[in-house]
Amino acid sequence: MPTVSGLRRRGYTPASIRSFCKTIGMTKFNSLTDVALLEHSIRQDLNDTTPRRMAVLRPLKVVITNFDENKVEELDAANHPKDPDAGTARCRSRARFTLRGTTSWRSHQRNFSDSVRGGK
Repeated sequence: MPTVSGLRRRGYTPASIRSFCKTIGMTKFNSLTDVALLEHSIRQDLNDTTPRRMAVLRPLKVVITNFDENKVEELDAANHPKDPDAGTARCRSRARFTLRGTTSWRSHQRNFSDSVRGGK
């Protein structure tokens, strides 16, 4: 287990460290704690406090040919999936955009069900 200074250097928040300590409790005996419990504490804390952003790691450029090149549609995206009070962010949609380009998407290019809402 790293030191408290090491945890802070790695980006662990004070609230997540306190939550971890509260979860494992205190004991007189030497015991081992799984690192997954520490990681769970930081995930819980960051899930509640950090803003959401979108990114495409392996972009695949797509052009919709039957969509007007100059037309821009704006969509609202929730800043937090479980907290509606967190507000929304405006996303622009155009004829040229990027999709997540993974090998599973390329393996069935004919039926494009990955790129539609509810597709599997």
